Amino acid sequence: MKKCNTCGESNRKNAEFCFKCGKQLSNFTPSCPNCKSIIAPDDTFCNKCGEKLIETGLKKETYKYIEKPAASTGKNRNFKIFMGLIGGFAAIAIIVLILVFVIDITNLTGRVQSITKIEKVERPETDDLIETEKDDLIKTIIATEEEEEGQIAELPKEELSDDQLQVLSMLGYPDEYVIIFDEGNSNKRIEVWIFEAMQSSFLFEGGKYTSSEMVITPTLLPDNYNIMPEEFVYSMTPEEVGYLIGDDGHQIIEINTGLKTIIYGDGIIVCTYNTDDMLIYVSRSKKVEIAEG
Repeated sequence: MKKCNTCGESNRKNAEFCFKCGKQLSNFTPSCPNCKSIIAPDDTFCNKCGEKLIETGLKKETYKYIEKPAASTGKNRNFKIFMGLIGGFAAIAIIVLILVFVIDITNLTGRVQSITKIEKVERPETDDLIETEKDDLIKTIIATEEEEEGQIAELPKEELSDDQLQVLSMLGYPDEYVIIFDEGNSNKRIEVWIFEAMQSSFLFEGGKYTSSEMVITPTLLPDNYNIMPEEFVYSMTPEEVGYLIGDDGHQIIEINTGLKTIIYGDGIIVCTYNTDDMLIYVSRSKKVEIAEG
């Protein structure tokens, strides 16, 4: 309710004129002219200082008071302005944050797309990668098991030259052969192939045919060892040769040179190794007598 400052009548909250006296209703709160305390329109005396508020002798009684704005009106207006400013700054800050977030997301999306394209180009498919890793793991396990069992998975072979292939096409593999790795000449491979039935031999240096001679072999070699010349390669170790032949052989070490000679089986294959245990000589020929003791 809103009270009239003239007659003290109560009016509706949204009324602009007093329905009793017709005076315009004021938004100001009356106060005591002496102590400035807020008073009610129908008060005769100030309830704080006792000042008389009504003047007599007039045609109509009037209130003797000083009107001032209600204390809360200015504060509310300032508060509203303050809150409006805060709301404006908050809205601007939110807009800036949204723009920064959108820009960062856009840049991040572009980087992710670029990385994805690079991975698609440079990396194999995940399934293929897993299969590759499985294959590598299986190979590693097999190699480890073979190594633990003292086995050799695969041995290298010498590639035959065109001249040697031509001889093979006519006569087949030799009955006897000698292979020398000339360490003083860049480990050049020198081979002599002997064919007993033809009573002839062929000399190859570095795979190239150089000469042939007649050879008489009174005793034919048995076919106990079907090992071809190309299966012997320079720098093979005794373990590798033993694995190839299937025999550890009988070992002889020359005191003066330190060279190691191993005679395999009945002496049909003889191999010599240098001081680093690398193969430098192979002979498949007639039986070699092994001294007892």
